[in-house]
Amino acid sequence: MPVPPAKASTSPSRSPAPSPAPHPEPGAGGRSRRKWERNQHQVPVQLRFDDGKPPPLECHTLDVSLNGVRLALPRRFPQGLRVGARGHLVLTVDGAPLEFPCRVVRFGRDFLILVLLGKSALFGQAVAHLAFQSLQAR
Repeated sequence: MPVPPAKASTSPSRSPAPSPAPHPEPGAGGRSRRKWERNQHQVPVQLRFDDGKPPPLECHTLDVSLNGVRLALPRRFPQGLRVGARGHLVLTVDGAPLEFPCRVVRFGRDFLILVLLGKSALFGQAVAHLAFQSLQAR
């Protein structure tokens, strides 16, 4: 239901009523839109787009959740990058490339956020495996 505009007051002692606050965006008000906690971990990955545009990107993860990942983009912003683009995130574990279907949900000048499709939990498990290997190597 629309809120009528505030009426101007002729009295100098009263200030006009404040205008209504804009509708909050999803996730506003201290509530997170995330379903799963994100954990910071950097591993090298390759992002291949199904339509070949842009060409494959060599990058690394910034943080990972059970169904998504934020990637650091290379220095040069990829031409043709768009929200909704589908592709595969390639992660090499124990010398074998593992491919995870994904979709671009958001990007900025130096980052890209993907939602993992299908068996997304496997990506988190693979990253956890790499994290444990790096701890053992220390």
